[in-house]
Amino acid sequence: MSYIIHIWEIPVPPTVEEAEALHQQLASQKGPQNPKFIALASKLTACFPGVTSMDDDDDTVWTDGALDGLTDQPVYGIGVRTDALERVLPVLIRLTRELRLVVYDMQAARLYRPDGQVIGLAGEVRV
Repeated sequence: MSYIIHIWEIPVPPTVEEAEALHQQLASQKGPQNPKFIALASKLTACFPGVTSMDDDDDTVWTDGALDGLTDQPVYGIGVRTDALERVLPVLIRLTRELRLVVYDMQAARLYRPDGQVIGLAGEVRV
């Protein structure tokens, strides 16, 4: 099974509800390539190689092969194998914070802001 994480740069929503609305809006837009997505993909694949760079694709954590960060949308969606989420998510969140990116986990209804705040449906969450 796969788990999709959505990432963008601006704007930074204050709530999960606003993150959902913003995600829907941004996902339908086109725009220039965000170089931070390419940097993020490079850092993530340095930690967790993709299918195209491994002999045994059972060990990969990505559902879409090797990540490249290329997209013409302001939202970058990353597919993670559900069984690898526990290993990948902390690294992904750390790297996105370094790059000042927003992470929206739609399945868990959780928003990870670049300032380090983690917001759930009931408000700020301790992680």
